[in-house]
Amino acid sequence: MDTAKTDYLIAGGGLAGLVLAVELQSRGLDFRIVDAPDLNGACNACAGVVNPVTGMRHVLSWKSDQLVEALLAFFQQWEFRTGKQYLRSVPVFTSLQSVFDENQWMLRSGDPVYQEYIGSTVFSGLFANCSLDDQRFGQVHRAFRLDVAPWLAHAKEWLKLQGCWIDDKFSAEDLIRTPNALEWKGIRIEKGIAFTEGIRVLDNPYFGWLPMNPLKGDALVISCPGLRLDAIVKSGFALVPIGGDHYWCGSSFVLGDRSEYPDPAFIVQLNKWLEEHLQSPFDVLEVKSGVRPASRDRRPILGPHPGDSRLLVFNGLGTKGVSLAPYCARTMGDYLTSGTPIPHSMSVGRFDRWLRPLPN
Repeated sequence: MDTAKTDYLIAGGGLAGLVLAVELQSRGLDFRIVDAPDLNGACNACAGVVNPVTGMRHVLSWKSDQLVEALLAFFQQWEFRTGKQYLRSVPVFTSLQSVFDENQWMLRSGDPVYQEYIGSTVFSGLFANCSLDDQRFGQVHRAFRLDVAPWLAHAKEWLKLQGCWIDDKFSAEDLIRTPNALEWKGIRIEKGIAFTEGIRVLDNPYFGWLPMNPLKGDALVISCPGLRLDAIVKSGFALVPIGGDHYWCGSSFVLGDRSEYPDPAFIVQLNKWLEEHLQSPFDVLEVKSGVRPASRDRRPILGPHPGDSRLLVFNGLGTKGVSLAPYCARTMGDYLTSGTPIPHSMSVGRFDRWLRPLPN
């Protein structure tokens, strides 16, 4: 590979950037991806859960069928190519807090649109090792968990072996843009640059106008040998088994906070919840904090800048990065390889009224 020239540069090596990079590589496209560690990226506090039924009203997620199909296809291909499995099916049990809630759940389970995702049985007495045992739960099907940190590390090393990874901090100030060429630190970019920067897009001179909101999340990783839980449980907070006797617990949703440090008051609240609900001793192993990039309408933002089609954005995955990234990468790949239009619901063009002139 010619290290001084590439068709595409991907700026940002978090979940979004790495999934896009693997997608482009699978299509035989020439690219480089550049990044340095980010202390408060969205992945830092991510549990990796794909839950297609969310919210107090148990609503099926946007494009759930397409998202699950793309998710499975992406990680099955990864497993075939590398021999490593990081995505696994996992049961999710969500607390039903009232008779009304149970009735709503049962109504959903009878809806043909929901039948593949919602179980028709309401459970109780499932969790004998915690004080959630007296609550009633509905089960979500077609739920998964990605072992995020190990997959990110493996994908990064894999891309290094392919000669595609550049270990450097990206700054848009280093991008030279003329009508005939793009260049970054001596690398000529023949076709385009894709910004997969997460919430750092707010500082981007080309896409900083997008209506994006930082959505801060804090979580704990604990060790609790006596819990012996093999399902994800949601009751106020989520309790997620992540291997051995370790569990992820969280998370908060603080709009507008870009800080890299956890909120001490929330961590105290989370500890109190664990003390009230776990009947076995636990140790806090890690306090996690990350900032998700949430768009104004909670939909992904993909595609070319209205003023320069060589500038591309891949962002807005919010709290559903694991479930959205493969489908969005496929959509972007189709656009780059065959010019397939990006659907308006995902296109950067839907925010044209916020558009600012490109810098010189």
